Amino acid sequence: MRSATLREHERLQIGNGISQENASALQDATDKGLHQYRGYLVAESYVGVITSRHGFVLEILPKIELGEDSDEDNSFEKTRQVFLKMLRCYRRLNGNLPRNESSIRSMSRFPMLDIFVHLFLTDLQKLIRSGLAHRYIPIEENLPYLRGRLLFREHLRQNLVNASRLFVAHETFSVNRPENRLIRSTLNRLGKRILSEKNQLLHHQLDVAFADVSESVNIRSDFEACHVDRTMPLYRPVMQWVHLFLFDRGLVAYSGKHKNFSLLFPMEEVFEDFVTHAFRRHQKEYEVQAQKPQEYMVKEPKGYKTIPDIVLMKDNNIRFILDAKWKKFYGKGVDSNQIVQSDLYQIYAYSKRYKCETVMLVYPQNQHFKDPLQLHFFDKTSLICMPFDCAQPKESVKRAVECLSSERSK
Repeated sequence: MRSATLREHERLQIGNGISQENASALQDATDKGLHQYRGYLVAESYVGVITSRHGFVLEILPKIELGEDSDEDNSFEKTRQVFLKMLRCYRRLNGNLPRNESSIRSMSRFPMLDIFVHLFLTDLQKLIRSGLAHRYIPIEENLPYLRGRLLFREHLRQNLVNASRLFVAHETFSVNRPENRLIRSTLNRLGKRILSEKNQLLHHQLDVAFADVSESVNIRSDFEACHVDRTMPLYRPVMQWVHLFLFDRGLVAYSGKHKNFSLLFPMEEVFEDFVTHAFRRHQKEYEVQAQKPQEYMVKEPKGYKTIPDIVLMKDNNIRFILDAKWKKFYGKGVDSNQIVQSDLYQIYAYSKRYKCETVMLVYPQNQHFKDPLQLHFFDKTSLICMPFDCAQPKESVKRAVECLSSERSK
């Protein structure tokens, strides 16, 4: 299986590394994340994995500036490390990624598709070792012996001239339940797209355990029929991966013209969740609230609800409001017009609605933006544009809190 890796907003020349046929097939595989421009395939603000119907795999990594020179392969590996740490905080993965640093480092050597497949297969292996869930399934069939109860009307219709058979209804204790059918469907869809031999071997071993489980005929119907109760704790992480691989659960999966595997993460949300988690973990001075309070801008009738990304509170009072923006910012030496106008209006509206005198826009750090930039609105409300180093979240939070506290004390 052929593959290529690039970062978001980077270009891959068509004809040099990828054919026009594969470029078009990758674009068809998803309605977001890619476009063609002047002979290049360009990655947009989604990162993850896209596969074409011809089997070509494109890995898109986030544009994270690591602050050091390294060869390309090593840089890709370090970028994956940082990105996996960010994904640990992502709301739609529900903590499915390992927390320890050694696991993150070892996984980052592999392409992202194999990383996620390995995590799914590892969770599934634990489930199989504990035993697949069964349930009683009602069956109606014509048998040469009595089993369960006789369906008299249907028996007369089916066996009027054949007294040797009985039409009966009974129940069988089977693994062929909705949850297992969805897992079987996931295994089937991932099978041909696994790159590493280790994952291929593990996939084959686990696939054997589902020999008595049929593939889901109606995936949506089976999802609606799923019932993972407290007696099935090992099903929870597995089903979260199944949701990820089979459906659009806040990601971009199977969204193109052809139902080829695509797994793309919206970096705006990933960055927002990562920054929120970092402020909760690396400082204790302020209480951190995410996406609240949600007050309205218009009182009567209520309308235009406000949803701040991050609010820092102290003594039940809002002290600072932060909005995380996954956009390139150039810092000093460039006028304030580089801030997207809608972002500027939004953060100012938050400051007025919640009576907050200091607000902050948080951008990913880059080589042009390493120091905070302070601006003032016409009414002296302070706006701080803060660089956030995704590879050093603790230091970034410390500097942000110091900058906010310093501005407030003026």
